[in-house]
Amino acid sequence: MDTVRQFTCPACKAFIEVQEGTSTCTCPGCKKKFLIRRTEGGDTLHEIKKPSFFHSTVSPLVQHVITAAVIVVFAYAAYFYIQDLSNVIPGIDEYLPAAEYGPASGEEANDESTDPGTLVTADPFKDVTILFRGVNGRATACADIVTDNEALKMLRYSLEPNSNLSSGDRMTLKVVSTDEEIAALGLKLSETKKEYQVGSLDRYVSYLDEIPDEVLGKIYLAGLDKLENTYKNYGDYEAPVVTRTQGWTFDKMYLLNSKEDESNFLFVQYKSKYSDGTNETVIFNTVRFRCLVLKTDNSVDCTYDCIPVFRMNHLFGSSILGASGYDDETELFNQVIRPYTEGYNLSEGSEEDNKRMVLAADKALAARLYAQQHPEGTEGT
Repeated sequence: MDTVRQFTCPACKAFIEVQEGTSTCTCPGCKKKFLIRRTEGGDTLHEIKKPSFFHSTVSPLVQHVITAAVIVVFAYAAYFYIQDLSNVIPGIDEYLPAAEYGPASGEEANDESTDPGTLVTADPFKDVTILFRGVNGRATACADIVTDNEALKMLRYSLEPNSNLSSGDRMTLKVVSTDEEIAALGLKLSETKKEYQVGSLDRYVSYLDEIPDEVLGKIYLAGLDKLENTYKNYGDYEAPVVTRTQGWTFDKMYLLNSKEDESNFLFVQYKSKYSDGTNETVIFNTVRFRCLVLKTDNSVDCTYDCIPVFRMNHLFGSSILGASGYDDETELFNQVIRPYTEGYNLSEGSEEDNKRMVLAADKALAARLYAQQHPEGTEGT
């Protein structure tokens, strides 16, 4: 009885049973044919691929001739395509090999643009503006050229340094186009590098008194709205015997400046009052703002992070108070603000800072109320 051997199909992993002595087999799963090769390490399967018409019917010599002909056709097509581009792209021929687009052997170059007598002298930095982005210490810069001179627009520049810039830093702007490229544009440059000094840059707010009153009012309203929305979302959990007797009002604020990059957080603390009919307690909460940036025009740009810190289910006598916040001001500070002090310098708002916030808050609330009552009117005085 013939011995039956079993292989695993390399393609579909199906089992293939083969009679001993058979040199080929077909997978019952994927129907591919395999050659059984005997090696020192054991028998292996190798797929039998049907040769293409080209390789099976054409002799090797003819194959090489056809391949060479295809290469020549593509080479000529590329040559004439690039030659056609030189008619529509100024200066492209300057970047092509001289053997192809330079003067023919024994002939003189007839290119007036490379004649020093015909070059036009130009200042490459006349219409250049240095644009800055970011804050002091981490600003980036780039060169922007606005000119009607098409040749100057073709120049390439390099600005160094162009990142992590601070006010007072010096940068060098260079023309990095080669002499050949500049001459091909018909230009002779009056200078090829120029030094610039970084002027005033936006920076992070370092002190609370740098924040304008108008911005303080906007900050107060943003935090107030966030807390009121939180109260609406969770107010249903209040025990029926507990009522809010005073809405959220400003209490104090803290400014934290990073010790590494001067980025900042502003914590604005609010307070409200609740009563169970006999006792009254004060609930404290804080809203976090981040990245207060003092602009060069002395305005302040703020990312309204507006993350309120809230904790539910405060014990109020025998009642459960479902208000968001802390009933202990010290605990709020220790739990929310103190963890930041390790990497930040903390400054609490002074009495004068807090007074400014109260006045700014009153003015902002009055302006909002007037706008609500006069939707198509002008702002009240």
